[in-house]
Amino acid sequence: MPINPQAAVGLAKMVTNRDQGPPKANIDQVVSVFLEFNKIQECTAFLIEALKNNRPDEGHLQTRVLEINIMSAPNVAEGIFKLNLFTQYDREKVAKMCEQVGLFGRALQNYTNMGDIKRVMLNTHAIPEDQIIEFFARLSEEDTLQCMYDMLKSNRQNVQIVSKIAVKYADKID
Repeated sequence: MPINPQAAVGLAKMVTNRDQGPPKANIDQVVSVFLEFNKIQECTAFLIEALKNNRPDEGHLQTRVLEINIMSAPNVAEGIFKLNLFTQYDREKVAKMCEQVGLFGRALQNYTNMGDIKRVMLNTHAIPEDQIIEFFARLSEEDTLQCMYDMLKSNRQNVQIVSKIAVKYADKID
């Protein structure tokens, strides 16, 4: 690991491969070795490859790779989110961490509680417009109207984005 981290990644992929039956090594233990040597980039590369099948029993590992990168390299975490590989992770835990480091758009995508959503939504200045508009697709009519109202109430500069949301989801809003 300390001498040739890239070779360690290759070895880790080989011993945790599931193509020819059960893996020869536990993924959690391999991750621990990478982190013991503070090889976050290599650990991330390994986990993205190892978790590509998006298996429900690996949700804790998906949470772990996101957690590691949100706290150490938020831009890498953003890249992982953009790959759209993982759906089994702990959304609540990841949302809280995203909010802590200023990834408000990703926090918004992962929260399910309306109180949390409304709080994060007030950071419109720090959320890409397309993420805000897309987020409203999953809200009910009542929640959409309440969030738009809160956005206008908190900052008059939100008028333009609220109007775009209203136009895009006009058929959903009575």
